[in-house]
Amino acid sequence: MIKVNRSRIQEPSILINDNKSNSGEKYRAINHVEIQGLELKDFKFSLYKDEEIKEGLKELFHGKCAYCESIFIHNAYGQIEHWRPKKGVTENTNHSGYYWLASDWENLLWACPVCNSKGNKGNHFPLFNSSSYALKSSDDINKEQPLLINPCNDNPISHLEYNEEGFIKDKTPMGKKSIEIYGLDRPDLTAERIKMANEIRRNIRIIIKNIDSMSFHMKLIQEGNTSEELRKVIDDEKIIIDDAFLALKDKLNPSSEFVGMNKFLINMYKEKYQENEIFLKLTNEKLGTKILQLVL
Repeated sequence: MIKVNRSRIQEPSILINDNKSNSGEKYRAINHVEIQGLELKDFKFSLYKDEEIKEGLKELFHGKCAYCESIFIHNAYGQIEHWRPKKGVTENTNHSGYYWLASDWENLLWACPVCNSKGNKGNHFPLFNSSSYALKSSDDINKEQPLLINPCNDNPISHLEYNEEGFIKDKTPMGKKSIEIYGLDRPDLTAERIKMANEIRRNIRIIIKNIDSMSFHMKLIQEGNTSEELRKVIDDEKIIIDDAFLALKDKLNPSSEFVGMNKFLINMYKEKYQENEIFLKLTNEKLGTKILQLVL
């Protein structure tokens, strides 16, 4: 998971216009529950399913799940996820759900069917024990203290970390609960992260090995060995280093899977090899310090 800048994509006009209208879905839902006192199960939400909203969310999250960062559209349909559930809250049986936020752009995310399933996120929305729920549209949701990470509001790196093998770990109570509810440590997802972590580690090792070798060979040139064969070896080493950095850069592309983990691991290797000045210099030059920031 990585922090996503929601302002990068303009709110769909259909949401803006409908939410302003007294006959729009938001106001009809509020009237249904708060004025008429009817049960929410009899109200049908449909606005959030509009194609304009779907396309906006797909672009915002680069076609990946907001929670696990998996690319899944080649074998499954994406789902428009309500971070605050629109109908019911698992942790509070007296909560009807955040029906007034069903068409709120800030409450909509793009999720894979697994993260958004009943076995994972579903209608879960836990709060810190010291917090109380907003139960109706006039309540201030800003007073709530959610126990789940929202990638558009929170910086996941403050709550989650990874080890060299690709296993996710929590740093805070929010991180722990988010791993649990979103299923971020499920075996199939972990297996895919392990593959990616292995690729990153392999490329880092190739870079370090060839930097050390190239440094030795350049020292020979400085000592007077100017053979063409030696220069050819150095040129080949430079190509290998460049190719490895290109492979790493591809894994930092916003549309790649697990960018949050990938950036975390590359920064971890920068720390690990901080005494290798050439490695640090090349990493900053070829990957860019801006790219390595943990925000999309």
